[in-house]
Amino acid sequence: MALVFVGGLALRLALVASTPGLELYGDQAVYAAEAARILDGERSEGYRGPGYPAFLAGCQWLLGRDPVAGRIGNALAGGLMILVFWALTRTIFSPRTAQIAAGLLAFYPRAVLMPQYLLAENTYCLLLMIGIWMAIRATEGAPRATCVVAGAAFGCGALTREMLVYFAPAVVLVLLLGSRLALRERVLRTALLVGTALVVVGPWTIRNYFVLDEFVLIGFSDGIPLFEGNYVAATPKAVFEKRVSLSNRYLEEAERAGVEAVDRRFKIMNDRIKEDAWTAIRERQPTWIFEKIASNVPRILRPNVRNEVLLGQWPMPAEEQRRLSKMLLFTLFLPVHILLLLLGPLGLAHWRLASAGVLPLLYLGFSFAVHIVGNAAHYRFEFPYEWVLLTGVAVTLDRGLPATRTRRVVAVALAGIAIGSQFAIPDIWRSGFG
Repeated sequence: MALVFVGGLALRLALVASTPGLELYGDQAVYAAEAARILDGERSEGYRGPGYPAFLAGCQWLLGRDPVAGRIGNALAGGLMILVFWALTRTIFSPRTAQIAAGLLAFYPRAVLMPQYLLAENTYCLLLMIGIWMAIRATEGAPRATCVVAGAAFGCGALTREMLVYFAPAVVLVLLLGSRLALRERVLRTALLVGTALVVVGPWTIRNYFVLDEFVLIGFSDGIPLFEGNYVAATPKAVFEKRVSLSNRYLEEAERAGVEAVDRRFKIMNDRIKEDAWTAIRERQPTWIFEKIASNVPRILRPNVRNEVLLGQWPMPAEEQRRLSKMLLFTLFLPVHILLLLLGPLGLAHWRLASAGVLPLLYLGFSFAVHIVGNAAHYRFEFPYEWVLLTGVAVTLDRGLPATRTRRVVAVALAGIAIGSQFAIPDIWRSGFG
């Protein structure tokens, strides 16, 4: 296990060291700007939660104000994630499964490349894993301190990606119903976990109230994915352009209306964008939800996969990047992902062997639902649930666990859903040939 950890961490750090000039674009630039505000002592815009910008600011405070500092922090978080993943799968299944799972995550292509990008998923996955691992241990009678650690991890995770807030009811149900402890002890442990999470999130919520003069738990950026996932337009690019146009218009209208605070303008813009999205959803029912299920079931490849998913805007000639991206797509990413989809569901069907395994499965379903309702066009959103599929692969490869009829039935169903979506979108495959 030590060799796996060292190898995985060294690979991530080596990749960071090899790409010092990697350009920041999109959300990466936004996170970097927020981190700079924190370091300069300026007030945050509050558009998103402060978790990841605070992490970047801490890395830059320690290592210097350069994007490479954040990438080093991402790589260290990725290395720690290998250890937590090992501990989590060891708790749910077996030592052998844990070793296989850690080895898979240590060298899984997406996990290795992710630290290059200043994106919140680098820390979100780590916090999510810690929270689930500690919550599972809490249900099994570990010291009550595990509830506090789980609550802190979930609280920090929610400040990093607000969608984790909506997963909280599942964690509470598992704590209350998935344990053999006495009812009083279960209630106490649930209160400890939830209370700790609220203590972590609370200061930011209070800050929002004084700044925005209304209750906002964490952030107000949920309108964008909802809009881009549901608005009607000829192409995804047209949807994006429409959203940008409306966002700018709503911001300008708020400014003309005398709204001086930038935070308030963004809040008004987000609310109006969200109204447009819900209008589009209502107008497209009842068939739209089924179309969404068919098109937004998680998938790794997008029309822009070669330029964004694989290499981003790396410091190399465009033609060389296209050749390298195409080679990586068809020789590495596509085969690995198909294997992940084939073997992952097979192992996930083992959940009956360990009731604690239901919590990662619930997160997998939760993530599916979020992306069906919202926008599944951002590749990085898939990374948080791919580690659940990697768990399934590890269980499949651990031949010491018994096979069951339930396992085979569930495996076929999950594999059908996962693989079917890969072939349902022609653009996925055309993206490699453009």
